[in-house]
Amino acid sequence: MTDAEKPIRLLLVEDNPPDALLLRSMLRSQGGFDVLEAQSLGEAEAALARQDFDVALVDLTLPDSSGLATVQALATAAPQVPLVVLSGLTDEEVAMSAVRSGAQDYLIKGRTDADLVARAIRYAIDRKQAEESLRKAHGDLEEMIRERTEELRQANRTLRTISECSQVLVRVAEEQELVQQICQIIVNMGGYRMAWVGYAENDEARSVRPIGVVGFAEGYVEQARISWADTERGRGPTGTCLRTGEARIGHDFRKDPELAPWRDQALARGFRSAIALPLTSGRKIFGALTIYSEQPDAFDSSHVTLLRELADNLAFGIVALRAQTDRDRALEIAEHRSEQLRALAAELVHAEQRERRRLAQILHDHLQQLLIGAKFSTTVIRNKARTKELQRAAEQLSDTLNEAILATRSLTAELSPPVLHEKGLAAGLDWLARQMHEKHGLTVKVEADPRAEPATEQVRLFLFAAVRELLLNIVKYAGVDRATVHLRARDGGNVEVTVADGGAGFDPARLGGEEPTAGGFGLFSIRERIGYLGGHMEVESAPGRGSRFTLVAPSRLVEDPPRSVEDPPWRGGPLFVAQPPSAVPKPPVVALPPPVMPPPAAPRTGLLAEAGRTIRVLLADDHTVMRQGLASLLQEQEGIAVVGQAADGRQAVALARELRPDVVIMDVSMPVMSGVEATRILSAEMPEVRVIALSLHDAADMAASMREAGARAYLSKGGPAEDLVAAIRSC
Repeated sequence: MTDAEKPIRLLLVEDNPPDALLLRSMLRSQGGFDVLEAQSLGEAEAALARQDFDVALVDLTLPDSSGLATVQALATAAPQVPLVVLSGLTDEEVAMSAVRSGAQDYLIKGRTDADLVARAIRYAIDRKQAEESLRKAHGDLEEMIRERTEELRQANRTLRTISECSQVLVRVAEEQELVQQICQIIVNMGGYRMAWVGYAENDEARSVRPIGVVGFAEGYVEQARISWADTERGRGPTGTCLRTGEARIGHDFRKDPELAPWRDQALARGFRSAIALPLTSGRKIFGALTIYSEQPDAFDSSHVTLLRELADNLAFGIVALRAQTDRDRALEIAEHRSEQLRALAAELVHAEQRERRRLAQILHDHLQQLLIGAKFSTTVIRNKARTKELQRAAEQLSDTLNEAILATRSLTAELSPPVLHEKGLAAGLDWLARQMHEKHGLTVKVEADPRAEPATEQVRLFLFAAVRELLLNIVKYAGVDRATVHLRARDGGNVEVTVADGGAGFDPARLGGEEPTAGGFGLFSIRERIGYLGGHMEVESAPGRGSRFTLVAPSRLVEDPPRSVEDPPWRGGPLFVAQPPSAVPKPPVVALPPPVMPPPAAPRTGLLAEAGRTIRVLLADDHTVMRQGLASLLQEQEGIAVVGQAADGRQAVALARELRPDVVIMDVSMPVMSGVEATRILSAEMPEVRVIALSLHDAADMAASMREAGARAYLSKGGPAEDLVAAIRSC
């Protein structure tokens, strides 16, 4: 028996025998219900504790409970079970309170029939499942962001460690001191449990001689008796690394059998995983750098790459000291490594923003489209409903979908503001100012020189994130409701952004130490990252005298190719143009036919002015579920006919040339050709065709772009369906 064929397990909570008998008769006539009865709240709670139910049908008046307390008690006892209230109370406020307390629907005795009760039960089950799915998706998304943030944080710590070690290479002139300082930096700055360097000895036991040890050692290396021979004590990370010349990882001292000889001693010191990296001179392996972490599986591929570079730097330093290599050469290598760190820091910023854009695309291209398609379908159901109860249920579902759409839209904008990628940093700062005022009540005055637009995406994304962090600090600590942001160009191909406020201020000396104080971590991180990019941060502040932060960064990174004036760095198409997930069919590619100029059209004052005329509509959207929802909605409207559907802007132009519709409903962001470009072509070739822009974004600049291209109206996909219908009729 499939899930669809299984009977619905229903708990009927009713103390009135005639009412219970009537309900059983109703459900029996519908079929597909397995009913268990309870005559009190206590019996109902006991039944919910004993077995699983798909739904509960509950009377509000019971011998041991009444009113909203009954709903709240059952919702607490079994939050996973949807509740449908069937009561003799006709008070609308009571009904709404019951829904807010956890009920999925509210039916009135004497005003229901078997069909309505069955529909309400199935709707309650479906809605509960939809709510749980949305809640799980939100939780998964938060967990994904948390994991990515932790990965980026650890990568940043490793970059700082490599940078500090590179400086030690040019400072220290003695091998033992070099090894000891490198191990000290790895433990203190990298956050690892222990680090040590051992040299491979060519004695009979092939022993490993410790050169420098830092951390929770307590005699561990001496007691470990590590060898690089192919024996039991030579098959751990260090011994295998010295034999093979490859980095070796011990994933978990508690579980890995090859780590058994050192398990007790390692766990007693808090070691859970380790990595050994070879130290080489030419083709000769002369030692190993071994690092221990308190976390199992702490060394993934990205860490191995960065730590391998650290080990190579250390090996070079040791070899250089042994050979008395020229100190200028060491300085040159350190500078080269600094350039590599700068590129890695830029990639770190870019990777973080790329992940944010990817998550935002998932929300925009899949989840939001499904929600809006469902909303359009709900509107169709509401319009077809013959009873007020079903209409009210459809309206409640539409309200729930509206809340979900608003929540995902807000999260999408916060993850990756489209205007930043499509219009550049100046427009992104204007958007950020509006967000700070709407969310935090902070009025931000932005003054931006258009000539100061960074030529490199990594610089643009970093400066945007840094300004957002500084403005949030003003909200948290400055005690004022106003701030200013200035963007201007500086000599030498640099960009300057200044964030200032007249608030509480602080002592800038707090930022000078290695360990930032609470509340100053954001500033500390900004100063380090902008240094990796080749820029710097200037801080002017004093207690009670406000703060002024000046960020100076290169407009273009060294590795970036030059761009022409006609090809600004933020160009490259709209943000949301990625193909939908593989489960959604990809739109076919249609070759664009040569332009055909239509004959002049007779002037119209509006389609409704033509009595009895059907308005012919072409739908252009790259999401199948969106087009289906729109088509279902519009086909229910008298005097409106959907004559075609296009999956991208190029198809929309081709079909418009062929079908000559009265109205084109045009999505703004589509693959192959954007809605803006398609609208511009249609306005030039067929001015009699009215274009209505439809987008998930309410951004004023996007609306302006579509209107400049020739669109007659700009509507949000999440808005009321009636607005779209009205716009079509009024064109």
